[in-house]
Amino acid sequence: FFMFPFNLYSILGFLRKGFLNRENTIIYAATKKGLLLSFFLRMLFGYRYIFHAHSFDDKKSLFYKIIKLPLKYSENIICVSDTVKNNINLNHCFTVYNPITIKKNIKQKQMNKKIIVSSFSNLFKWKGIEYFMRSYDFLINKDKVEYWVFGDGEEKENLLKYQRPNVIIKNFAHNVDDLMMNYISIIVLPSISIEACPMVPLEAFSYGIPVIATNIGGQAEIVKDSYVGYHVPVKDPQAIAGKIDFLIENRDIYCQMSKNALEYSGKFNVESFREQILGIFDNLKNN
Repeated sequence: FFMFPFNLYSILGFLRKGFLNRENTIIYAATKKGLLLSFFLRMLFGYRYIFHAHSFDDKKSLFYKIIKLPLKYSENIICVSDTVKNNINLNHCFTVYNPITIKKNIKQKQMNKKIIVSSFSNLFKWKGIEYFMRSYDFLINKDKVEYWVFGDGEEKENLLKYQRPNVIIKNFAHNVDDLMMNYISIIVLPSISIEACPMVPLEAFSYGIPVIATNIGGQAEIVKDSYVGYHVPVKDPQAIAGKIDFLIENRDIYCQMSKNALEYSGKFNVESFREQILGIFDNLKNN
């Protein structure tokens, strides 16, 4: 808070030093702090701005009430999912999904003899990792499966009580490409809160890995049910186990989902993202 005037003064100095005025400049704000700074620059000096919204916010919160007016004054709002777009619910919102680098020469998956099911996340309560780990007890095919939980965080101590020989917490992964390419057959996203546009499913799809996700928010929007994965209810370990068992017992469906995932991942390529973002800026320049 105390640095806000200094930051505002510094940005204004940068703009003026570069001869960037309100006629030739559109400010791009990618954070809530940037949104507030851009709003003041508009109110005081007339600079236009675009906001890139990356989160789903509680509209009843005090912070949302603070940013409500800056959102309205943004020329356009780029939203990372329809979930975010509908949450903000202003006419000048546009959905542009987060991009991923599309891998070359990736073939559709076949399940390994030992089936690795994984999650990748910070270990926070709202990530729902407890329900993923508990689902192992409901598996019919548990003799064929190992759970690898990648991540660290404040919930780790509590999650240790669900660990067992075939359900392992492995801390953060530093070799994600190798893991997805060679080891992991299924990824679970068991979040119990709405996510905006989670990146783990997108990365998984680029390796042909089906994803099981909770049926809320951006996670449900990204993971097309029965096409590239499955939806499950929030806090339902038995449902997670049921979908894992189903894929194990129906290898033809698993292979088709893997193929679908590879094709679907192309929707999120970097070049398409770049064209959409530049198109939004170009439309403003031409108005």
